Amino acid sequence: MLCWCGAPGLLNARVVDGAMVRSGATVVVADTAPTPAPGTTDDAAPGGEVHYQVLCRRHHVLGQLGPTAAGPEQLALP
Repeated sequence: MLCWCGAPGLLNARVVDGAMVRSGATVVVADTAPTPAPGTTDDAAPGGEVHYQVLCRRHHVLGQLGPTAAGPEQLALP
């Protein structure tokens, strides 16, 4: 798999509500919760939406989940 920049993806980043999380409880990557009954709300993710994203080492260290409008090596367009 590749990072969003095209480099080989070596690391998985845990993303909670759009922000990379480096500490906290381990999240089980499996559907172990029972299926909720129709018409009920599911509070399975109390900390927000959790997903994993493949990143290269550079972007994992920097915590960048995607390109920015004007990053440190990019020119800002008017």
